[in-house]
Amino acid sequence: MMSLKNYITDSYGAVAYQRTVHMKKLRTESAKVKNQWIFLQKCVSHKLIPNSFTKKCPTNSVKMKEIVARCELDLLVCAKNDARRKYFKIISDFNELRSDLSNILSPEDLESILNAIEKSRENMFVASKSRLINKFRLLKEKKSKSVKNVAKTNHVKNAVLDLTQLQLPDHQKSLLELGANFVPTVTRIPFIDIVSTSECSALKLEYNNKTELAQTLRKDVLRALKTSKTPTDNLSICQRKALKEIRKDVDVAIYPFDKGSGLVRINTEDANNKILEQIGNTKIIDDDPTPSFATKVRNTLCKINKSKRFTKKEYEMIYPSDAIAPRMYGSIKAHKPEKGYPMRIIV
Repeated sequence: MMSLKNYITDSYGAVAYQRTVHMKKLRTESAKVKNQWIFLQKCVSHKLIPNSFTKKCPTNSVKMKEIVARCELDLLVCAKNDARRKYFKIISDFNELRSDLSNILSPEDLESILNAIEKSRENMFVASKSRLINKFRLLKEKKSKSVKNVAKTNHVKNAVLDLTQLQLPDHQKSLLELGANFVPTVTRIPFIDIVSTSECSALKLEYNNKTELAQTLRKDVLRALKTSKTPTDNLSICQRKALKEIRKDVDVAIYPFDKGSGLVRINTEDANNKILEQIGNTKIIDDDPTPSFATKVRNTLCKINKSKRFTKKEYEMIYPSDAIAPRMYGSIKAHKPEKGYPMRIIV
């Protein structure tokens, strides 16, 4: 029995057979591309990101994660549009090739070939459709699980633990719910601080005979300050008002969670008692003895340095040029209510 390949080759030539093979390839490819187009369209409408479009966020910044999420969605939309264009391009090439073959093949042979091609296309369409349906289902299940996990942990992540007997106003609560890692934008640009810091750096460059770099630094800083604009406020008017009220309230203090990003609202007296429980019996002094200690150390170092016991680098490393006493603050162990929310001291 003669095969279809041999029949077409003997009757119409090898070129005609190659065109029929190409037409079959285009038809099966159109089935895959159409299913891919439909799959990507559903992913865009449900905001599901396939693994091939996910990008790793370089930092844990919330703003950076939002940018990466928008980038992933834009890539998904672009891929969907590309699949749509590719599908109509394949259909156009297929119709053009079928028109060419209709001038070469007889109507009976052309119909037989089209029927065989249509069966191949149907098989490819069903196989790719079932695969993409399963993939879409897995993506939907993964998203539902992540939403449930966020719903379970969201109240812990941005919790506000109130240990006072006073009522917490709504505008203060909305501010505290932003968490300990939230940083409000500045209301004005600190020009004096920027100029003084950059001038110190420029003087160091001039000291090291790098005058051109120092002048370039001054010009760049001046240009940046002239074109600078105050950043958009990331707090509402009520939240700004709450921030001022919290700073002025001396009876109530705000402490961070020892674990997590929540905040604790506690009476100042209770917080001081918790700190005293941790540090034990102490003596409170009125004056800071650090400057006098630093002076004694500097005088001793100068005497030793005159005898050339140090190298210049060692002397500069141990010389106390800007001595500051250690600072201590506390964080409340909100995960230990059975112990009365103890304080953890951090120096």
